[in-house]
Amino acid sequence: VTSMNQTAAQVTNQYIVEGGIEYVLVSAHLGARVAQKGQPALASHADWQGKVYRIRGSEKGYPNLLDSTGYDIDPQSGSGSVKNPLGLHGYNCRHSHKPWDPRLRNPYVDENGNLKIDSEENKKRYELQQKQRAIERSLRAWKRKLIEKQEQINNPRDYMDVDKLQQEYDRMSYQLTQKNKAYNDFCKQNDLQPQYDRIKVADFGREQAKQANHGARRYKKEKDDG
Repeated sequence: VTSMNQTAAQVTNQYIVEGGIEYVLVSAHLGARVAQKGQPALASHADWQGKVYRIRGSEKGYPNLLDSTGYDIDPQSGSGSVKNPLGLHGYNCRHSHKPWDPRLRNPYVDENGNLKIDSEENKKRYELQQKQRAIERSLRAWKRKLIEKQEQINNPRDYMDVDKLQQEYDRMSYQLTQKNKAYNDFCKQNDLQPQYDRIKVADFGREQAKQANHGARRYKKEKDDG
């Protein structure tokens, strides 16, 4: 995500230089990052999103882009630089920027110049998304455990009981199905989009998923049969 956004930003910067643009508009979205304790102010994306900035210098109503967001654009070469990875175009940042004319109406603010996104609603959505990320990390970790367990089954040590290993694998596979269901339920209940790309793990492809599904069904059958 970070790499793709930074690449797209570099393309935008070329248009900015070619057009002699002095201002940029930064996008805004619900669920923007909120700064954590001890982080600098610009780590709170919710504070600088949806505003117009000057690339060089500042003026009333148009603060400096670098000072406010941690992102800098060289007006000569068009090269963009992430001076602070906690800010614009930094780690997992989903914001973008585009060339802007201050005479235009900023679509992200109301007639009073206030951001249309409510700060409390944004914070709530951000916290829910953080919980979603935590569940996704848990799912990836569980899949890695399944890969390790399958490796033990395929190449057991002398002291290992293969039947017991298989039983453990089947139990863990069943638990994975429950974790997947819990993830989908959490997203549905909180109106979040499931991010299936975030729960992918290298070496856990279609064949591994098929094996895990078979294991889950075996475990469930044994469980139901008592």
